[in-house]
Amino acid sequence: MIYRRKRNFVFRFFAALFRSQFFISLLGLAILAGIVYPWSKNYLKKREVEKEIAKLKQEIEEIEGKNDSLKKAIDYLNSDQFVEEQARLKLGLKKAGENVIVIKDDSLSAAGDGSANNSIFETNKVREQKPPGNPEKWFAYFFSKK
Repeated sequence: MIYRRKRNFVFRFFAALFRSQFFISLLGLAILAGIVYPWSKNYLKKREVEKEIAKLKQEIEEIEGKNDSLKKAIDYLNSDQFVEEQARLKLGLKKAGENVIVIKDDSLSAAGDGSANNSIFETNKVREQKPPGNPEKWFAYFFSKK
């Protein structure tokens, strides 16, 4: 009999609880929270993934731009124009019918006597002048009149 009383009490308590509007509202809020919480987590993850995708697309565009410039550089390096230019600069080759003029920079002799223009076209003589040594520089420092 005691068991029956407890059972009736518990049964009546839950029956009354299910009939009240407060419990129905509380149950509705719990169900709503159970739906909204996972949805909001998924929404935030989706936004994060979209930002990462946008960043990766930007990196792809930058890398494609670099790739295009490297392709252009490779095309130029494989071209006949580049090969001809390097042959002229490094190997001293020339095309048939061309005349080559070599201009030597003789800056040491040009600085001393002012004959820079004459020394450019001078082909037979190559004048070499040594820079003054340390004792000559000291002698000039102490005993030259300025």
